[in-house]
Amino acid sequence: MEMIRKQAWKRTMSLVTAGSLVASLAAGCSGGNGGEGAAASASVSPKASASASATPAPTKAPPTPLKVFMVDSGGNYSGEAIKYIEEKTNTKLTITAVVGGANGVDLENRLNVTMASGDIPDVIQFFKDETELKYVSSGLLVPLSDYFDKAPNLKNSRTAADWNAMKHPDGKIYAVGTKSPDVHFVSMYRKDWLDKLSLKVPTTIEEYYQVADAIANRDPDGNGKKDTFAFGSVGAIGRYFDHIFGAYGVLPNYWMLKDGKVVSGSIQPEAKEALKFLNKMYTNKLIDPEFVTDTIDRNRTKFKNGVYGAQANFIWMFDANNVFDYYKPFKDKNPNGEWVEGPVLQAPGFQSVGMRKLTARGVNKTAITKNSKNIDAALRLLDWLASPEGNTFTNYGIKGVHYEIGSDNVVKTTADAKTLNDYGVNQVTLAKDALFDHTTASFKQVKAFTEKNALTNPVDGMLIPETAKYEKDLISFTDAEYFKMILGATPIDGGFEKFVDEYNKRGGKEYQAALDKEYQSRKK
Repeated sequence: MEMIRKQAWKRTMSLVTAGSLVASLAAGCSGGNGGEGAAASASVSPKASASASATPAPTKAPPTPLKVFMVDSGGNYSGEAIKYIEEKTNTKLTITAVVGGANGVDLENRLNVTMASGDIPDVIQFFKDETELKYVSSGLLVPLSDYFDKAPNLKNSRTAADWNAMKHPDGKIYAVGTKSPDVHFVSMYRKDWLDKLSLKVPTTIEEYYQVADAIANRDPDGNGKKDTFAFGSVGAIGRYFDHIFGAYGVLPNYWMLKDGKVVSGSIQPEAKEALKFLNKMYTNKLIDPEFVTDTIDRNRTKFKNGVYGAQANFIWMFDANNVFDYYKPFKDKNPNGEWVEGPVLQAPGFQSVGMRKLTARGVNKTAITKNSKNIDAALRLLDWLASPEGNTFTNYGIKGVHYEIGSDNVVKTTADAKTLNDYGVNQVTLAKDALFDHTTASFKQVKAFTEKNALTNPVDGMLIPETAKYEKDLISFTDAEYFKMILGATPIDGGFEKFVDEYNKRGGKEYQAALDKEYQSRKK
């Protein structure tokens, strides 16, 4: 308890310090590359009021306009949260928010069009490393590391290891990534359904199939309809399938080590066996048939409505404080519903692996464009958002309005999900660090177990030219060919071998060799 009190005192002091730093930034980040006028502010004490008429107080400069292109997290980007951020940073934001889509494709495509249009935003957000590499090589991004003296909160918001993962071969840092759990996804099962069906949480792939079959065919929700499935997806091979592929010891669209060398999980022979298992599940209607076309919003809605019962999905389901709006809507629709975490599944004859880890570079990356006429203001925006004060606001809103801190030092939301969403809480992910001050001990246990068993990407953070040249196409190609095999449109026997051959011809072999060379070099 004494440690908790010290942590709480430290957090409070950091917020006070952050407020002072933001004030100094507003006064000091003028001129330079940003081309702004002075943004000074002052307060007049009561004792000085008598002479105020003789010595007018300095006036605050008008807000600096900034164009921001960012991922749409489903929030209100013209609401009170944006006004609050504008007030704190002395900016006027014009925001274009775009839904990421499967593997971030929709956001990336829209960003490429925007950057090519000539009307380039001041601040941009993107998903993929190849996008960052492309923009850096084209001279379109500001090296943030050159300006850390003007943005101390931004610099101090990440560890040396975090920034090292963001470094380019020239030693500079051009973007700041979001920080979140190492692993977003966890294997989970509807315990109330398992109890009803007299089944246990599966530990092997055979036991998993039995559970999936019962969920799809034995009407666990009791509505007399055949409308429940083991799991669904969002039109991409990735985290939603990791509990199956992991049982066979591979993760597609992910880099792994095999005999000390870097290899692509997509083309390993173990993946073929996982595809056969998934094809069997699909043929027998155990997987949601809309998994190829569903968006993330549709998948979330089905998840909350109680359509799925044996899946890999967001860890937020175990967050009873409902900050990410999973737990409460699920419980509203399914009052007796209860989720329980499952272990890493085992397939006989294979060395199983856990879920994929998120990149240390962050799911979303934020950068400042070099053409911006207001670089100082863009720095000021990111610096405040990365500060303890700004990041706490991003995660939880305003204390006393949206949350309180209980006697156990746990943040408790006091506003409902609609109020938080309408205000804009947790919707701005620029330079965000996901906080867990609101989570319960049980949630933290689930999170710790998942992270402990996750598979590390050996080349995470390694930026090489081949990434920009090959990665996007290889991921899209893998998704398309895997789906054909799962759906039965392509025979897996023979079809998988043709896929591997074409994958290598498309640059997969060269890309894998380049990554392994970089890995071995750094290892030495």
